[in-house]
Amino acid sequence: MTDSLYIYNEPAHSTLIKEFEAMNKDLNMVEQMMSACFAVISEKLKVSGNESQAVEKMIKALQYHDILRQRLEHIREIHDLVIAELKGVSGNVSTPDLKFIALIPRISTLNILQLEEIDQELKMSGGSIIAEEYFSISEVVSEIGKRLERVADLFSSGSHKIGNSKNDSFHQLESIYTMKSERRILYKVFDLPFMEDAVKQNETEFF
Repeated sequence: MTDSLYIYNEPAHSTLIKEFEAMNKDLNMVEQMMSACFAVISEKLKVSGNESQAVEKMIKALQYHDILRQRLEHIREIHDLVIAELKGVSGNVSTPDLKFIALIPRISTLNILQLEEIDQELKMSGGSIIAEEYFSISEVVSEIGKRLERVADLFSSGSHKIGNSKNDSFHQLESIYTMKSERRILYKVFDLPFMEDAVKQNETEFF
């Protein structure tokens, strides 16, 4: 039995690289916008009139910000792995030689769900305080999600023929997505049971 092939198609291949690179630029922009939003939240809490409550809310907001920043970094890191592998391919290769290209449809689904959860968490962490700024971030996050959908559609449009990926590909994704909330989504996308007790507890109580 011969291995399935990644059928190299230069226009589609180049488009995949450009899309993932564009998404990472947008993710950087989301992180910058998010930092600015949390700065606004801090300023508004300072003049709220109740110092003890303001301090408590500011600490909670900073914890949210740090966790959401890490989650954005994890998505970018996975995209970087895909980009590096795409740039290393210049012709048809057997599936076992690929670690991440073969997973592009699942990675797209995975990161769409991660972004949706990040958007909801940002809203919970201060969307009512910074409604206008939050709406701007939510629009960018939504656009990244649409790009991921286009990437998945492009990959399955007939330009590529991919078999099963190697198990170590999943384990590398697992090593990046270390938070309980991230792992829950990862296991769901890969149709695996979620073992909550086995997940490293490196999150705050909010997630």
